[in-house]
Amino acid sequence: MSQLKALFKTVSGIYKNPLYRNSFWLMAGAFMMAGVGFFYWLIAARLYTPTQIGLGATFLSVAAIANLFAMLGFSTTLIRYLPKSDTKAKKINTAFTSIGLAAFIFGIIYLFGVHVWTPQLSFFLSSFPIILLILFFFPFNILNTITDSVFTAFNAGEWVFFSNTVQSVSKLILLIVMPSLGVWGIINSNIIGVILAVLLCLTLINRRFGIQFCPLIDRDVVEKVKKFALGNYLASLISGLPPLLLPILITNKISAEQTAYFYMPNMIASLLIIIPTMISRSYLAQGSHMNEVPSMKKPLVFSYALMIPLTLCAIIFGKLLLTLFGHNYANGGYTYLVLISISVLISVVNYFLGTKLQIEHKINKLIAVNLVGSVLYLSSAWCLTFMGIAGIALAAIITQIFTVIFLLL
Repeated sequence: MSQLKALFKTVSGIYKNPLYRNSFWLMAGAFMMAGVGFFYWLIAARLYTPTQIGLGATFLSVAAIANLFAMLGFSTTLIRYLPKSDTKAKKINTAFTSIGLAAFIFGIIYLFGVHVWTPQLSFFLSSFPIILLILFFFPFNILNTITDSVFTAFNAGEWVFFSNTVQSVSKLILLIVMPSLGVWGIINSNIIGVILAVLLCLTLINRRFGIQFCPLIDRDVVEKVKKFALGNYLASLISGLPPLLLPILITNKISAEQTAYFYMPNMIASLLIIIPTMISRSYLAQGSHMNEVPSMKKPLVFSYALMIPLTLCAIIFGKLLLTLFGHNYANGGYTYLVLISISVLISVVNYFLGTKLQIEHKINKLIAVNLVGSVLYLSSAWCLTFMGIAGIALAAIITQIFTVIFLLL
């Protein structure tokens, strides 16, 4: 009995810590997305063809690239500057308006050159209503991402979990009821799920934190955060673009079917990435509240305590999990899953060292590290394509090892 009380006291003490509490809810929200996403693609593999899945995955990669280009560094900037701000509404409205416009412009550029970027998605131009649907999806999709940053900055990660649950469940239900639409069943389920999540998040931010929304780009806000935002924008763009280009590269150079075999193990590996990503985001929020760099030791140990057993599970049971999608997915993707899981395990140190640079405003160093790492990743992946998608995972391992050394030096 005394041991149970001691355990409860320890767990309660951990939960009361804002860093761990926020991290817990952010991870729970991300695991909800990834967990339901696993069943989403498992069901999709039964109801849709590999080609339809590959095209749907390519569209989601395009949407992720749109977020990367249109975010303008505001995701990290809100977490860094909102906690101590006296003008929270101005900062939030400026961020929402800026990235919404940027995403809309990206959509126009993408559709204008869709025959070049992703020729297999040229059917987006088949009718005016479809063009409007795609154009307005990009702003909603990026708002769906930025609202998570607002909740993180307010140490309210539980609302990220809530909105992710609504989005995940709704798109899963829609996927099941729309197989007759083919690839549009995959695309529409994601679009509608995002719209529902955005409407919910905007309502919560308004009701819980008293933020009134209006189109606004405040010059004072932009002037204050532009240097930090621009630096983080370049850093995230440089580091985030290479992995997002891979599905498009595989679809264009090999086939949409191979993209499906790449996408499924990558989705399983994304469960592992959740842990260092969310704990490091909470680490950034805590550092912003304290206005100093917290100790990295405890969150790093906490991350590896969760990561190591999960990585072992991914390696041991990965082939069985991929078999659920079909034997072709297991045969084509298991080697990639093993290698990319090792890469993620190595990357944990990089997440925290990079976040430390953000707290210290050493953005130029972060940009330099990300630039060298991205060039190395793309070049080594290109050289190792003769090994198939396993070569891409091997390139990721090489890049992560190099980045750890570079950051420590």
